[in-house]
Order: sequence, then C-alpha cells, then structure tokens
Amino acid sequence: MRVLIDLTLSFPPIIFTVGMGVLLVYWVLVLLGVFDIDAIGPSNSAGSDGFPSSLGFGIVPTPIIVSLWILIAWLVTLLGSMWLRPSSGTALWSAVAGSAVLLAGLGLGILITKLVALPLSEIFLNPPLIARHDLVGRNCIVTTESVSTVFGQGEIPDDGGTSHAVNIRRTEHEPSHVRDEQFKRGATVVIFDYDEASDTFSVIPAEVGLVGV
Repeated sequence: MRVLIDLTLSFPPIIFTVGMGVLLVYWVLVLLGVFDIDAIGPSNSAGSDGFPSSLGFGIVPTPIIVSLWILIAWLVTLLGSMWLRPSSGTALWSAVAGSAVLLAGLGLGILITKLVALPLSEIFLNPPLIARHDLVGRNCIVTTESVSTVFGQGEIPDDGGTSHAVNIRRTEHEPSHVRDEQFKRGATVVIFDYDEASDTFSVIPAEVGLVGV
C-alpha cells in the first residue's frame, strides 16, 4: 500500500492523481444535484458538432470524456512508473523516464478513451422511448437544491417504475404568489412547456398548476 501511495504522488502520476481528486468532487456534486452533468462543458445531442465530436469522441458528453481520459491516463502512468522507472538512478534518467511515461499516458489515454467513447455514443444516439413534448403536463420532482431561470434538474416518474431525468427552468412570467420555497429539492412541479433548442422544460409549482400559465 505504501508503494502504491508513493507511486500516485510521484511524477508523472501525481498530475492525474490531482485530476482524479477534482473529478471525484465534481461527480459527488452532480449526484447531490449541485451541478448539471454539463457543468464542465457542453454536452452534445444527436447530430451536434460540439467539443467531443469535433475531436472524434462521438456525441458523449464532455464530463464523461474528460473523466475517462484522466482515469485511463492515471492508470497508464501508474503502470508505466511501476514497470519502466528504475528504483534508483540519476535525476536526468528519472526526468526522461517520467516524461516518456507522461506522454504515453496522454497518448494512450486519448486513444483508449476514443475506443470506449464510440460504443457509448450509441447510447446517446438512441432516441428516448417517450417524446420530449409528450412530457408536457406531467408532474416532476425537483432533484437539485433549487430551480432558477438558468439552472435546475428534476425527475419525472414513469408508470413502469422508472423515471426521466430532465433539465427544468422557472419562467420569468410566474404568478406573483409563487415562492422560491416551492422549487426546493423534493418539491413537485408541473411541466407546462418544452424548449427544444436548449432541451429544457419550463415548470410551475404543482399547487399553482397550469391555470394562468
């Protein structure tokens, strides 16, 4: 265990060890509903030409691409440091060997991430079983800490026991008696509109309903 810790804190694995720590914090915040999955960068819908697709990664969202790349590069540099770097040697040799392992981690990380991302693209290419417009009028449970006009996520329960994770937004034309507390985590809201361009749903508190919207 001590050897593994020393390796993760040595050059070059430490570069990706720090990255793994940042990613861990990010994904925990995503699970807690603090961030959208596209908080690091744009996620791509089918047929789009965003950052991942422009580099040959298909349409897999950017956070998943970055996470895969850093994880694979971290593993490659760990193994490379274990197998290629001598236990003792000159500082020059250590620097050269470390740089070679770093380049191998970066290159193999990108290559393997591409190989993994292409099959994953099929998941994001498959259209949802229920058309987005068909979700208008359904109840939705808020899963983020709150909902604003620019941020928010929720889940729409399905009759089959599953749920649909969606991006939800408040509207600037809410009735005057609507309160912020009605958009907190766990609150029930009603979807009344869908914006295809941003793939977001406009919501109103369930107590208010669609009357006057």
